[in-house]
Amino acid sequence: MKLLRLSLENWRGVVVRNIDFSDGVTLIEGPNEIGKSTLIEALRTLFAELDSSNKKSVKAIQPVGEDVGSRVEAEVVTGQYHFVYAKTYNRKAQTTLRILKPEPAQLTGREAHERAELMLASTIDMSLWNALLVEQGKEIRGAGLSESAGLARALDEAVGSAASEQDDAGVFERVQAEYEQYFSLKTGKPRLAKLDNEVEVLESAVDQAKTALTEVITDTADHERCIAEIQRLESAGPELQGALAKRQAEWEAVSSIEQQGKAARADLATAQQLWEVVRDEELRRMRATEQCDQDLGALENKRREVTIFSSRLEQTRARNEAADLRLRELKGQLKEARSRLAIARADERYLDQLAELEREEQRQQQCLALSEQMAAERAVLNGISVNAERLDVLQEAERQLQLARGQRDLAATLVEVSALKDFTLEIDGEPLDVRSGALETRHALAALSITIPGLARLRIVPSQTSAELEEKFLEARANVTTALKRCGVDTLAEAFAADARRLQASHTLGTLSDRRKALLGDDDEAELEARVAQKRANCAQYVNERETEEALPGDLSQARLHVKRHDQKMREIEQALELAQSDHEAARADFEQVHADQRVASQAVEGLEADLQRRRAELSASELAESSESLRSRLQARAREKEAVEAKLRSLEKQLAECSVESVEALLLNARASCDRLQNELLEQVKRRAILDDRLEKAQADGRQERLDEAQRKLIELKRSVAAEKRRAAAAKRLWECINQHRDATRKAYLRPLKEGIEMLGRIVFGADFEIALADDWSLSSCTRNGRTIPFEALSVGAKEQLGILTRLAAAKIVSRHGGVPVIIDDALGFSDPSRLETMGAALAYCGAHSQIILLTCTPGRFSYVGNAERVRL
Repeated sequence: MKLLRLSLENWRGVVVRNIDFSDGVTLIEGPNEIGKSTLIEALRTLFAELDSSNKKSVKAIQPVGEDVGSRVEAEVVTGQYHFVYAKTYNRKAQTTLRILKPEPAQLTGREAHERAELMLASTIDMSLWNALLVEQGKEIRGAGLSESAGLARALDEAVGSAASEQDDAGVFERVQAEYEQYFSLKTGKPRLAKLDNEVEVLESAVDQAKTALTEVITDTADHERCIAEIQRLESAGPELQGALAKRQAEWEAVSSIEQQGKAARADLATAQQLWEVVRDEELRRMRATEQCDQDLGALENKRREVTIFSSRLEQTRARNEAADLRLRELKGQLKEARSRLAIARADERYLDQLAELEREEQRQQQCLALSEQMAAERAVLNGISVNAERLDVLQEAERQLQLARGQRDLAATLVEVSALKDFTLEIDGEPLDVRSGALETRHALAALSITIPGLARLRIVPSQTSAELEEKFLEARANVTTALKRCGVDTLAEAFAADARRLQASHTLGTLSDRRKALLGDDDEAELEARVAQKRANCAQYVNERETEEALPGDLSQARLHVKRHDQKMREIEQALELAQSDHEAARADFEQVHADQRVASQAVEGLEADLQRRRAELSASELAESSESLRSRLQARAREKEAVEAKLRSLEKQLAECSVESVEALLLNARASCDRLQNELLEQVKRRAILDDRLEKAQADGRQERLDEAQRKLIELKRSVAAEKRRAAAAKRLWECINQHRDATRKAYLRPLKEGIEMLGRIVFGADFEIALADDWSLSSCTRNGRTIPFEALSVGAKEQLGILTRLAAAKIVSRHGGVPVIIDDALGFSDPSRLETMGAALAYCGAHSQIILLTCTPGRFSYVGNAERVRL
């Protein structure tokens, strides 16, 4: 199974969240309480709970104080199925299932839930899903894998078995139940006493019925059949006894050969040991002789080394003394150079501070000049009455004036006078000369009088509307005059010019202010003035307190040259001192090394001399005890003895191979069983005849036939039932023993691929010498590192956690060929050091190529070594 996508809405503290999962490793990161563990809870609830569930755990997922439905949707690929499964809980509950493959379908409600359960149950192992899940806050231990049918099938395929243990789990339970019907599970004692008592009771009843006279005929017939059966069994006895004697003889012959073979093998082992003892003694002498020769050569070489080291010791002593003298001279030179460099650096700082003082004084003068310019611009601004608001008022008044003038002119009476010749006229009493061809026009807003002297007098009276427009015009002109007066100008053009001057002055003032702020920075004028005074006092103090009589450098660049020159001189002396120290240390090290080598070589000479004397003494003692020729003769004799025993053993094995031991044993067992069965049947018939004889003697013919028949019928049925019950009990016991033996062997076989998978991942994390041991329930019992085996319970919390994760990863990798299930790990590796985090990251990345792994963490750096992880930040 693989998760492709998971969506949540109104789930606890999560409002809306959508997560896309990769096929490999998906790393989901986010702080605590953001809802990482909620993803796991939602997925498990989707798979397990109906949308109508009233469980406390389901009600708890609804956000506190909100009456909304909690929705979860997952897109899943499992086996041949690809589907989108969604549920809404608590409010407007619903279930939807959209199947995309193999055949599209759309289901809702309980039908969707049951269909999803069926698809999941038929394609994945839910017990393995739960075993591989690591939840936050729970100790990560070995996963409970033994109950996983899917893992059992994968392990079964890995070991090449025909059927898995999990497939036989139902059979095992039924066999155990059948066994417990007949035997105690703990003690193995049979539980058939009740049946035996019932048989005894019925046999007693039959015996009593056979005493009746009505049983005479039946008992007589049984008696005759019993006698015939006894005769038949007695006649068959000799033949079976002869066959048994023949098979017994054959088996004794084969057993004799086997016993001779065992004895021959024991003799061969003894001969081999004796031969090895003699051979080891010969090899020991040869090695002792070779070792004496090697020790003698090594002793001569060490003696020459001692002579060489003594000569080199005097040379290194002289070199060490010369290096020590040179080192003391350079230390004195370095002290003087450091003093001169300190004075040069102090001069450089003084001149640098002096230059900074000049810059600060210049900055102070610039600030004063900018302050004066700002004062002048403020004076200009103070002398201008125009502002944006007053200019807008003036423009509006001028617009209203022009509008009133236009309306007035349109409404006025137009009077035109055309002159046909030159003449004079009067308009409202004012004379006007008009030339021939001229045109005079007048707008009459009020009563207008026109007089042509000596000819006519005209009076033009306009309408009342024209007079009203004239009043509006006059009012608008008054408003313009008032606005001009407030702006302190005579015309609108002057107002525009004044506003432009105002804007220019304001812009200039802002620019000057910005320049002044930039020049001052975080200082104010008082701080700048105080700093200038302080620097001036510091410069004067340095000149008065200067410790050397040498003249100050002419300028800062010259001071820096002095510093550079003295610094270079000091560095040269330091380099020379460093070289001298290296020479001194090297000379001293050479002296000590040569001295140590000389002492070691002398001690080695003494040791080699002692070893050589000891080995020569041991070799002489062994040669006195037994000569080399005697030892070789004894070795040859032991070799001949070993060859003779080997030839005898091969002959016996050949004879044994020609016989079929299994066939002889099977024939013998069958012959014994046949004889035993014959004896048992004969004994049973003899007993039966005795009973019948007794019954016939006591029988009376008084009409009790029906009672006898009923008693015999019940007895026969019960005996058959008891015999069948005992056969079933024996079969159940045999089957129980066989299935337990098979189950134990199967479990041990299953452990191998799981053990190899965990060890392969463990070597990535813990090193190449990592091994583990698994218990019968597939849990970790111990691990071995660096040759040391530690029980699982004795490991640290971090190691237990790491091994628990590796166990889950190994199981997921084994079942990945069958589709597998995702491994979900929530907030793990909190007890792991950085180096272990790196190797665990490599193991997770390796398994991510085979299985889907989902990691949830509140510590982003914890999984930074998982190279192929796709990160999702919440």
